[in-house]
Amino acid sequence: MADDKMNAQRVSITLPPDVIKEIDLECEALGIFRSTYILLAVQAKLKSDRMTKDMPAMMIQAAEMMKFMKELDSRGMLDGIKKD
Repeated sequence: MADDKMNAQRVSITLPPDVIKEIDLECEALGIFRSTYILLAVQAKLKSDRMTKDMPAMMIQAAEMMKFMKELDSRGMLDGIKKD
């Protein structure tokens, strides 16, 4: 973490006062700095964006898996396996 802070780059952003007030209330409740809160929020958004970008491929894989499982079931190869 110390290395991350040494390699950090300062940026300037402009936010509406009501957003800053909400951020500051959350920071106070969590006991963290505003910059830490914003960093965590941005990291969460980036992760969400990556997951959303990967979603079509994940859906294709899930569909292929379901097709495979139905084929196994139709052949009786899943007999004895608990189905919910």
